[in-house]
Amino acid sequence: MSIFLLNQNPASGAMGVSTMSDIDVDIVRDTSPLLLSELELFIEGALALKGNDPSPFRFPFAGPGSSATPITDGYRIHLDRTSPSKQEFVNIQARLVSDGYRSIPVGGWSFRAGTANTYDLYFADGYTDIDGYSNPEPGVRRIHIRQLVGELRPHEDLADGYAIPVILSTAVTPGWPSDNIHSLTNTVIDGYLFLATSTSNGIAITKNETGSIQVFVATLVRYGTRPYGTFIYAAISSGVDAYGGHINANGTLYVINGDSNRLEAYYGVDNLSRWPGRAPDFVYDAYSTPPLLSGQLLCLHVAEGRSTVFPGGTRLYVGCSNGFTRIDAYDQESPDGYSAGMDSYGVSYTYGIAGSGTDFPVLGGSAPQVVAINSDETMGIVFVASNDGTETGGGLSQVSVFSNRLILFMTRGGGFLPSNVVRDIATT
Repeated sequence: MSIFLLNQNPASGAMGVSTMSDIDVDIVRDTSPLLLSELELFIEGALALKGNDPSPFRFPFAGPGSSATPITDGYRIHLDRTSPSKQEFVNIQARLVSDGYRSIPVGGWSFRAGTANTYDLYFADGYTDIDGYSNPEPGVRRIHIRQLVGELRPHEDLADGYAIPVILSTAVTPGWPSDNIHSLTNTVIDGYLFLATSTSNGIAITKNETGSIQVFVATLVRYGTRPYGTFIYAAISSGVDAYGGHINANGTLYVINGDSNRLEAYYGVDNLSRWPGRAPDFVYDAYSTPPLLSGQLLCLHVAEGRSTVFPGGTRLYVGCSNGFTRIDAYDQESPDGYSAGMDSYGVSYTYGIAGSGTDFPVLGGSAPQVVAINSDETMGIVFVASNDGTETGGGLSQVSVFSNRLILFMTRGGGFLPSNVVRDIATT
């Protein structure tokens, strides 16, 4: 059973939409005709249409023009807005009532209303919970920062689970690779928000939350559906683990391909005319020029504009089971969005614990595995978390990028940390 959302207006990923814009969508099912009584629409976590109600439309979409018109295999929905939305991303989620009272997400899209700056938090709340039970609605969620400070509550009863909409998941987005999410980063290019989500089945790039999905480091299959027109989208037949994906301000994606154990560079991922199934423009591994430190790759940190060999180029920190590599990349473009083929002119330096045989064996402790990296490039300090998942030998090293020496090794025993198992690092 597949649900299709067609003829969306405003379109998925649209920018500068009027805050008074009405919303239109055709919703159809390919196996049997969709009943209105099965359908619910939520907009920004608030119920806008409840199909099994005699008065199905809810404020602020209960205007005189709101309608649900039968079409082949489904309904054409028109929501007449009676009051303006905030100037921000607006998410629409279609849900089907599965057992008479509980609904499940089946489709969705987002657009950007107005032109004001948006202040949003994107997060993945886990494929499973701490006890190993499956999350009934996993994927990427978004909450407006103003909701966190109490300016708006979509529901007084937040227990219904809809107040923070799922904007991307296997349930609501055709072509989304996996809800098992390793990391999530964002970049604004030419006013568009690009989300890079590293999953267990490839890395997905979206434009303005839900528009123009592209999937990298994965095997792609293209296929169509019947009979509602030509719907060609990417579906995963077999993918790879992707870690630490980051898009720089020039639109170059760096991501760890976990299955091939290499760092891949893709230029121009913001250019939608470039087919995402292409091979990487450059690959870093233990045998490339410049090379990575040998070992299983575990994490990636990207510092833009900090390369010492190419003005404005990217500096990369790549953690592995034996330490980490610092790469000052020569990521020149020519033309814009395409590699100039100069990546091999970059340089790399390796760091590890004492006795590791790296260029700079300066990391503290006895656990060689580097699981998280961050940096303060202005101060010339890189923060490195090393541990093997136990309290023995791990901690947090502060290393000078300027002099390549250890400044401080922070541990629980030294009173600096509550645990030697540091999983992530954030700096301001």
